[in-house]
Amino acid sequence: MDQKSDYKLNINKLMTLTNFEYEKSKSNPPGFHLERVEYMMKKFDYPNKNQVFIHVAGSKGKGSTSNLISNALGNFKVGLFSSPHMHKLTERIKINNSPISEDLFNFYFKRVWKIVEIMKEELHQRPSFFEFMTLLSLVIFREEKVEVSIIEVGLGGRLDSTNVITPTISVITQISKDHTNILGKNIRKIATEKAGIIKNKIPVVTSKQVKNAYEIINHTAKINKAKLYHSKDINLRKITTISKGNLEQNLLFDKYRFRSYLLGKHQIENIKTAIKAVEIFLQLHSKK
Repeated sequence: MDQKSDYKLNINKLMTLTNFEYEKSKSNPPGFHLERVEYMMKKFDYPNKNQVFIHVAGSKGKGSTSNLISNALGNFKVGLFSSPHMHKLTERIKINNSPISEDLFNFYFKRVWKIVEIMKEELHQRPSFFEFMTLLSLVIFREEKVEVSIIEVGLGGRLDSTNVITPTISVITQISKDHTNILGKNIRKIATEKAGIIKNKIPVVTSKQVKNAYEIINHTAKINKAKLYHSKDINLRKITTISKGNLEQNLLFDKYRFRSYLLGKHQIENIKTAIKAVEIFLQLHSKK
């Protein structure tokens, strides 16, 4: 069987798993919990203390912020796990900003798919689509010797499959009402779910938040003794929006001038959050 046929077969297998990305709009949301993901990870020798993670949650801008962090850490071998994909499933797992190849996907898919059979036999259950993809990305990043893995939350935070990792820093982008049938009907409940990625003594960077969301993030950071950093600490100034006929933002940060093709005020907030996250990460990394 050639690589292309192999890839299609593997994608078809993957699509037999329950995908809550398509079902999360239903009025009766599924029960999310982490025990199943922890079970899966143990089968693949996790937790692995050698892996370095940046964990990103939020309602708005988490995708842009994750990509910005990935770009800014260009001196490292960087992995990025994100969702959803635009055109092709391999876009969800990137190494150095490029989607993994079909060949690499096929190789690791066959290894990790074994967990589906093991779970069926031992637990009489199957993993969800996102649980499987989370494990697949972690295995790929470990085996491909990625130096920093940026892991974007799929839904919420507290009970998201990605919340089994122990990151170097956590990042929370702007919070608004999203997936209210699962996360809660108001900002405080939604913020509680997103702030669930905050862990004991692990620094957290937050974007500018509405009052109710910030209060929850600040309180959660305090009870976890996690130092809280703010995007507002970054002095980023827009110089111009159009350059040589192209739509782009020319920005000034400290003594550095750079261009961004991400337009709008909200993207400036994402850029500030990413800069602060990278700044804190590099400070912590230099101490190791």
